[in-house]
Amino acid sequence: MSIEPRGAKKRRALSIALLLSIIGNVVLLYRVVDLGVTVTHTADEISYKSKQLTDIEKLWPALAPKLSRADLLTAAHKTGLEVMEKKDEDSLFLGEVQFLLAGDQVTAMKLK
Repeated sequence: MSIEPRGAKKRRALSIALLLSIIGNVVLLYRVVDLGVTVTHTADEISYKSKQLTDIEKLWPALAPKLSRADLLTAAHKTGLEVMEKKDEDSLFLGEVQFLLAGDQVTAMKLK
């Protein structure tokens, strides 16, 4: 049985504490970097989706020129979307999508 000097025990305890501290810092650094990458990818995806929605809004009048209020209401009921009519603005909301109307015909679609 060997007895270590008092200074050796302290050095060993400090070495273990230092090693644990380094490991903890590396883990925290990895989490910060990973969070940054995740946020960057999320921002890119949101930007891409926003561009897609803008393009759909531009294409909508050419794709559905003869779409009527009745067509929208039928489609909304079939799909289970909530319907909200704003007669004073002459618009119809199906879920989160706003359709602008001129009389009974759809003139535009707005995505938010």
